[in-house]
Amino acid sequence: MKNLFIKLFILLSCVVVAYVIHYTWLTKYISQTNPPIYIYILVWIALAIILYGIVTFFFTGWNDIERGILLIVYYFCVLWLLVIGRQNYGYTDFSWNPFSFVFDIINNDFNSRTLAFQNVLLFIPAPIINQFFIKKRNTNVFLCAVIAISVEFIQRITGRGIFDLSDITLYFIGISIGFILVNPFNKLEKIKL
Repeated sequence: MKNLFIKLFILLSCVVVAYVIHYTWLTKYISQTNPPIYIYILVWIALAIILYGIVTFFFTGWNDIERGILLIVYYFCVLWLLVIGRQNYGYTDFSWNPFSFVFDIINNDFNSRTLAFQNVLLFIPAPIINQFFIKKRNTNVFLCAVIAISVEFIQRITGRGIFDLSDITLYFIGISIGFILVNPFNKLEKIKL
């Protein structure tokens, strides 16, 4: 019962912190695409759940339901940031240069550096979260690859971006970092149990 009250307190605290973050920072980013009001609410809820997941991991640990919710919210956020939340450009194309982001970074293009960092950062949690449900490492690698490539195909099909091999390269860098962090993460989780 005490654990339930602690988790409820953490959840309410995360909802408040998520609202402050959402109101002060995320609203500016979201409003660029002029989405319906329910998107604002979904992003706020997703942020609260992610914060809850991080905080409860360090203080009380996760149960299977919390892991499942975290998985769903994580993939919703990835899809929202890379597909749903983007404006429709009205055209589709392919970019076949897998290292075009390197030239943008060298040319000191701030927006391209930010986008490259975001693309890497978004996929770091994928192997860590997937491992809770997929025990075989090869299957986890395959699922991460399918999701990364699917995001680019969905962007192209919906007109919300182009199929860009450099983005896929960045996703795979993030996935690789995630796989490097899987073992330390598992050790940290066993300490919590």
